Amino acid sequence: GLESTITTEVVHEDIHVTLHPVQKKAYQQMEQDALMWLDENPLEAQLPITQRIRLRQATLGELDIETGPDGEDTVTFKRKGKSAKYDALKSLLGDLIGEKVLVLTDSAKFAMEVADRLAEEKVGWALPWTGASSKQERDYMLREFSDGELRYLVATQASIGEGVDGLQNRCHIMV
Repeated sequence: GLESTITTEVVHEDIHVTLHPVQKKAYQQMEQDALMWLDENPLEAQLPITQRIRLRQATLGELDIETGPDGEDTVTFKRKGKSAKYDALKSLLGDLIGEKVLVLTDSAKFAMEVADRLAEEKVGWALPWTGASSKQERDYMLREFSDGELRYLVATQASIGEGVDGLQNRCHIMV
């Protein structure tokens, strides 16, 4: 008889990236002084937990401070800023032509930035799945990712933990 070519073996590969100089500088400033400079704006971490959050964010991409309509400042990712992790992802996806890929991150803001950049740079259609995604949006994304043209689903781990039964049958690559 014919033997099955389906394998249950998990292939795990670590991909190490070197931070862009601007990311490395921000990371080192925050690590040493609990303070980093974003252009001319100081970003201070007064608590150790805040410092760890800022360090993790700095490894994802170049940070920025955005002033909202209420006048409050929010830390965000610089639009199309330097990101060694995004560059490595884009390179990897270039090697996976035709594959559907689930991309995970712990940052909703970074998920949105990655999905936007993948689509804008014509890498492939991508949508962000975050805690802010409505039930209708999630249903649409699952349908399009499972049976449609959506190639990349960029999700936060916290938001995609439930309600995605069968996703493992539609995608076998997770980054």
